[in-house]
Amino acid sequence: MLNKRLERKSVKARNYEHCTMKTTQIEEQTFIRLPEVMIFQLERKSYNIEANASDHNGTSVVINKSLTIGNKQYQLRSIIYHKGADENMYGHFTCNCLVDCRPFVTGRRSKNYAQWFEFDEDKPIPLTEDDAISSDEVKKGCSLLFYQQREKKIEVINGN
Repeated sequence: MLNKRLERKSVKARNYEHCTMKTTQIEEQTFIRLPEVMIFQLERKSYNIEANASDHNGTSVVINKSLTIGNKQYQLRSIIYHKGADENMYGHFTCNCLVDCRPFVTGRRSKNYAQWFEFDEDKPIPLTEDDAISSDEVKKGCSLLFYQQREKKIEVINGN
């Protein structure tokens, strides 16, 4: 998705007032410096003027666990999604977050360990990576994706 946005592309040939020949314009988007954290906001709502109401786009999206942009690797660290939606759009936002567990895991200090948790209104709930990223509720309700640059491989602990 992002790589497509950063590709070079040709724009239609145009006639300029001061020039008699058509020229092709090249449009290119680049980053001067890649950020440590990339946040992607997905447009999930639109406003219907005739109905005077918001419409939710519940299309299921593919969430990548990692991204490569240029020579940088990014790992998915958090997903914010709408949970409990009905036809009136009631419900609330919930966050699934990959938490660094290294200080809490005994006997494993030589590696980087992380665990997915759901942060809801009550208490954090441990999740498997599959539940955190691939459940229908997450894929259909996600609105923000947070990716962080990574230098070392992080081993994800799957547990409930």
